[in-house]
Amino acid sequence: MFFFAALVSLSLGHYFDAIFIAAVLLINATIGTVQEHSAEKSAKALRSMVRTVANVLRDGEPLELDSEELLPGDIVFLGSGNRVPADIRLISAKGVEVDESLLTGESLAVAKSSEGAYALDSAVGDRLNMIFSGSIIIRGRCHGLVVATGEKTEIGKIAGSLSATESAKPPLLLRMEDFTRVIALVFGVVALPGGELLRIDGRGNLQDHLPVSQQQQLGALVRSVALNNEAYLGVRDGKWVHHGDAVDVALQILAYRAGVVRQDAMSEYPLVEDIPFEPENHFSASLHQHGDRGLLCC
Repeated sequence: MFFFAALVSLSLGHYFDAIFIAAVLLINATIGTVQEHSAEKSAKALRSMVRTVANVLRDGEPLELDSEELLPGDIVFLGSGNRVPADIRLISAKGVEVDESLLTGESLAVAKSSEGAYALDSAVGDRLNMIFSGSIIIRGRCHGLVVATGEKTEIGKIAGSLSATESAKPPLLLRMEDFTRVIALVFGVVALPGGELLRIDGRGNLQDHLPVSQQQQLGALVRSVALNNEAYLGVRDGKWVHHGDAVDVALQILAYRAGVVRQDAMSEYPLVEDIPFEPENHFSASLHQHGDRGLLCC
């Protein structure tokens, strides 16, 4: 209709009107194309944001994998706030409580333990040495052996028994995708570290412009943040890789720049016991062996 109006205006010599209508058509088409493309990109971004990532030990090497890449036999490490990526039999559990309401409907968190044995036909809520895909770790730390993934998990069996039908996206979701695009543009480029808190030379050592006593104190602090740390930082295939809490990763980078490598420090000061960080406690601590004495890092 608008295209026809533009042609009529042009034929009548109303060039300004014709140009105006053509410009409106062009802008409308451009906006429509951009919005459709952005919606597709946003939907893809949203799908990638909800993926579950797990810290895994496979063939003796720590990895960070999507839940889809997990295999039976992998050892997965989980902590408070993590979503369980597969059905896992616990090897070690320290103060672990799990929200299994997605599976059992039980509103209260369930305490889990690596001890005990249960029949395979036991109810999901009775298998206290298992954590199941889709449930959430409320508190504690644990690691365990993957025994089922995908459709073979308990939640996968439930999903497989239901008939899923395609449905159109609701208007609210479409608007959220557009909003997500805007937010991504605003916050997509985050502030990078503008400088170092400590002056570090090319060899990774604290510069000696500080008094010896302060150098010793800073050295002890750096060693402490490297030891009392749950993140992973290392080189794989010639590239730096890391996973874990962002603050822990940042502290490991600081320690490395100061010449302290966590793996070497852990060999020199073996871990005796630790208290993982929990939001309600506002602290974490680890006890290490130091000769015939103990070294407390917190």
